[in-house]
Amino acid sequence: MIHDHLSDMLTRIKNAYAARKDSISLRATKLCLASAKILEGAGFIQSVKEEKGELVILLKYAKGVPAVFGIRRLSKPSRHLYISARKLAAFDKDIGMVVVSTSKGVLTHRDAIKQNLGGELLYKVW
Repeated sequence: MIHDHLSDMLTRIKNAYAARKDSISLRATKLCLASAKILEGAGFIQSVKEEKGELVILLKYAKGVPAVFGIRRLSKPSRHLYISARKLAAFDKDIGMVVVSTSKGVLTHRDAIKQNLGGELLYKVW
């Protein structure tokens, strides 16, 4: 039984890109759906759709090169990392993006900075 669905989703995406798969499917949760929509909007995956309680994620390649080079989970069930909006600006200098769970929902770090929101650091993707 999987208790951390977000970590499972990120691991499946990373492994599917390594294996050159076209798509993955996993159990649909609100957090995973919101997170997949963020990845779709940022261009890291081609599309996401919900079908019968499952998420189907189509992966994106550009001339055979995966759109995602790496994903790393920052907060874990055993260790939650929270950050203020001011400290999120430090991630602007890094390559890729950080996804943050805020009081307004799941946002990229750039959107959270614009709205002056802090929250829990979920993961980083590049």
